[in-house]
Amino acid sequence: MSLPEFLNMTILYWDQIRDIVNLLILVAGLIFAYYKFGLRREGKVFLNLDIDAEIIDREDDLILVSLAVTMENAGDTLIITRKFEDLGHNSEFLHPDEYDPQKYAGTLKIRKLPSNNGEPLLFDWYSLPKVDNIKRLDKLVGNRYEDLDQINFLHDYFIPHSKNKDTYFYLEPKERNTSHVFLWLPSDVYVIRAVFLSRTYSDVETDYWNVTKIFSFK
Repeated sequence: MSLPEFLNMTILYWDQIRDIVNLLILVAGLIFAYYKFGLRREGKVFLNLDIDAEIIDREDDLILVSLAVTMENAGDTLIITRKFEDLGHNSEFLHPDEYDPQKYAGTLKIRKLPSNNGEPLLFDWYSLPKVDNIKRLDKLVGNRYEDLDQINFLHDYFIPHSKNKDTYFYLEPKERNTSHVFLWLPSDVYVIRAVFLSRTYSDVETDYWNVTKIFSFK
């Protein structure tokens, strides 16, 4: 084999080795990206949200109920509550939706299950009747009547004397928090929804979470 032929063959082998190495680097990058932003969801904020209820006591037609809202940061990104200052404009609601507005970053909503009048009935959250306001004992801002469609389940983190009366709460990655709401309710079947609003991120689908469940308090 002449020297020119040997050099050409060597260059050809090195080109093939370089192509193989580049391919391996590309595959390794794809695997890393899938693991980081797919399986581990680091590219998005991800929250597990759940509601549980427990009957504590009964008195005549009233039921003492403990509602527990559990939040778990299942991603690797810090989750921070949305604040009014984040909106950039004045509003009564953090999420001013026409049909289902949210006043707080952590909003609990309680509605009654509609009567079916003895026939099959299909319904959704938006068709449910609201429950009458009930009295709330509150040492921070004074006793008042509470709208059961706008209960702040993160009340322990609420700063009533701040400029915008915001809720200051955050969840570290993998952190879990359970907040409780205690109230007397008339004996009935209720549909309860919990909504959590985080600070808005680049992906608009990651700043709003909700869960809806039916509970019988009888």
